[in-house]
Amino acid sequence: MKSMTYLPEGRVLIAACRGDDVSYEDPASDHSVFTASLLNGLQGEAADVNGEVTVSTLYDYIARGLKDFSIQTPVFKGDVAGRMILGRGFAPKLQPAPDEAKIEEIALQSERHLNDYQAKIAASYGDLDGWRTAGHKSACQALAPILQWFDKTATRHPDAAKDSRFANNRVAVLNRLGALCSIDIGMETVAGVVQGKLGAGTFGTVWRVRSGQSRFAFKVYHAQDLADPEKTRRFRRGFDAMSQLDHPHIVRVHRFTDAPLGFVMDFIEGANLREFTGTLDDPREILALLLTIGETLKHAHNRGVVHRDVKPENIIISPAATGQWRAYLTDFDLAWFSTASQFTKEGLGTWQYSAPEQLANPGSASAHASTTDSYSFGQLAYYAITGSDPVPMDVADNQSHLERTIRDGWYADPAREFLEMYSNCTLRRPETRPKFEAICLTISKILQQLNDINASTALSPDRFVRELVFSMIGASLQAKDFVSLSGKTQVRIMVKKQRGNAADIDFDFQALVEPVVAGLSSHEQLRRLLNERIDRSLSALPNTTRHRGGAGPFSATVRREGVPLTLAGLQDTRLLVGRVIDAIEGI
Repeated sequence: MKSMTYLPEGRVLIAACRGDDVSYEDPASDHSVFTASLLNGLQGEAADVNGEVTVSTLYDYIARGLKDFSIQTPVFKGDVAGRMILGRGFAPKLQPAPDEAKIEEIALQSERHLNDYQAKIAASYGDLDGWRTAGHKSACQALAPILQWFDKTATRHPDAAKDSRFANNRVAVLNRLGALCSIDIGMETVAGVVQGKLGAGTFGTVWRVRSGQSRFAFKVYHAQDLADPEKTRRFRRGFDAMSQLDHPHIVRVHRFTDAPLGFVMDFIEGANLREFTGTLDDPREILALLLTIGETLKHAHNRGVVHRDVKPENIIISPAATGQWRAYLTDFDLAWFSTASQFTKEGLGTWQYSAPEQLANPGSASAHASTTDSYSFGQLAYYAITGSDPVPMDVADNQSHLERTIRDGWYADPAREFLEMYSNCTLRRPETRPKFEAICLTISKILQQLNDINASTALSPDRFVRELVFSMIGASLQAKDFVSLSGKTQVRIMVKKQRGNAADIDFDFQALVEPVVAGLSSHEQLRRLLNERIDRSLSALPNTTRHRGGAGPFSATVRREGVPLTLAGLQDTRLLVGRVIDAIEGI
């Protein structure tokens, strides 16, 4: 017998007898009659025509083995969804013919359940649509146990479930459920009175409801997808995933409802990251939110839950009492967790944020690994910084855009760390991406670097030059040599002499594009004009002199003495470099 790694979700109980029955012993065996049948069934006697032992065939085998013991009836209870295969590879067994009388009885029961529901609604509200204005809650309460009966009966009696009458009645019941899933503002639902719509996604619509003095969010499954068993299982799995987690920044769920199909969760005041209209100008604020999301995903992974759909729409930004913003993670509809029964067949998130393995092979083990969240988190970080969606599968282009965007409020070393984190998170091979422990450590380090530096912090000469280059052209960091954003001027920076926390610095400027000025034909005239413009730009800056350039006909060297190697000195120096570049490129 081969063991199975992944089983359908749910729980099953098979017991020897009811509470008022007697469990018989087998004199010829060391076991009871029930246990002997159970063991024989697991060893292949309960195999079906495909050589597979399932929970259903095992129970059927045991029940047939106990049919001679009229006062011992084995018990089967469970809510399993799908075929729970316990073993395969056995010799196929011919199953007994379906019990026609049992099938007939179940078909009649299914019809009675449907008719009873329709009669109750018609009697209470005049017609089947009357609940829309007066009784949505009671209609749901009446339908829920009928739905549960159909589900359990289909699991326990697969032959009866294939009967056309049962199948048609089940479709009719699902149609009634579909009507109940179409809720609107003002309705009194099992979760509370609907006050407004919060949003809609792949699996359902989220409504704001009030129950007593409390407000909740009620996520209701899309009515048009009720006939898709794979999708409904994933929807239930999303609730199960969230119910396993108790992190303060994961939206807490309360209960699942069968009618309408949905679940109740905490209402968080705020908007998702895409619709967020607040101000997030300070990179430290953005990084603090990203750190919260990273820590939340780390908690989920430690509980064996992988989100698999991290994107701006699933991050709620809410105001905190301190005046800061707080981030919450929600919508685990595509989640996979270690106790889940099987891999989803599709499970695609939003394509700009989905890892390559989710798009190429959604049913694979790698598409359900925690590193899918690492990739999506990297793309989420890109969105948080740039305010735009990443280009799918084009990490190089995204990296370049990030480099151009990261500047205001950043410094060179933290920017370098952030860009490296993005690059590592979005590596194509899943096994090379960092886990969230490393991701959170990196973000914490970046935050510490940003918080530790202030206007009077002493910088080394190399750090001063790095920060100056970064402030001029962004995160495309080069050593002491850079080209202006226009591509027209090359600047070389040379620290000549350091005295304490100050230094003399030379800046060598060279025009890479020969200036053209009407009426001036010689290089000497152009050089004179260039020097005059540079001198005027430096006239208000103390301790600054211009010298003849070291190379090329259109170059100049500017020296500034006693430059403070601090952020305050950096701002003055950036002003100097910018003015000279403007003087050269403005000809």
